[in-house]
Amino acid sequence: MKNFLISLQFLTRIPIKIEKIKETDLVNSVAFFPLVGLILGLVLIGINYILSLFLPSFVSIILTFAIYLFLTGCMHLDGFADTIDGLYGGKTKEEILRIMDDSKIGAIGAVWLFIILILKVFLLINISDLDFAFIMMCILSRTGIVLQIFFAHPVKNTGLGSIFCKKISFKQLTIAIGFSFLISLLFGLKGILAFSIAILVSILIFLYFNKKLGGLTGDIFGFTVEIIEIFVLIGATITFKI
Repeated sequence: MKNFLISLQFLTRIPIKIEKIKETDLVNSVAFFPLVGLILGLVLIGINYILSLFLPSFVSIILTFAIYLFLTGCMHLDGFADTIDGLYGGKTKEEILRIMDDSKIGAIGAVWLFIILILKVFLLINISDLDFAFIMMCILSRTGIVLQIFFAHPVKNTGLGSIFCKKISFKQLTIAIGFSFLISLLFGLKGILAFSIAILVSILIFLYFNKKLGGLTGDIFGFTVEIIEIFVLIGATITFKI
């Protein structure tokens, strides 16, 4: 129970206060990342349902998405922007990491933040089964980083990468992947398709940064969450038009 609460505290702004958390506690909480995703997805479904009773559907979706950003503290978006800035501004591994470590968001990162936020909103507006979209994007994006955490080496001796990478057990990985797959199965073929897309995207991102930087960082985990969410939503849009 403690490990689950730690994962909930770490990944969201839900007011849970567990003090004196050790690195081993954080590592042990990783298996619960997809469960936190499920909780976020269910919360979004409830919020969107309530708002849609009083507001036009596109307004309720935008407000629900805004609440999602609040609940997650935009931590993944921050990692996405830092990663984009590093890739655009750095030519060597050292330059990329130095730019990614800078807390300030550059112009390129800001532009891509705007693009990805607008894209997510438009995709959500055009998906007929929002319950599926909310649950799958929240669960599978966090499953993707569990997979990366298991295989990736940390690039630096500090930061989230150094805390998580190569430290979780195969059992933790199996629990996270198995839980996500079972939830995906509940949605039938479209769920399996979304699961497959998320795993593939996670692996491709891992291979790219492993070759370019020799490992992953906390910012890249945030980047992965955002990219998987986009691809899952695109997949959902295509699925419901077939």
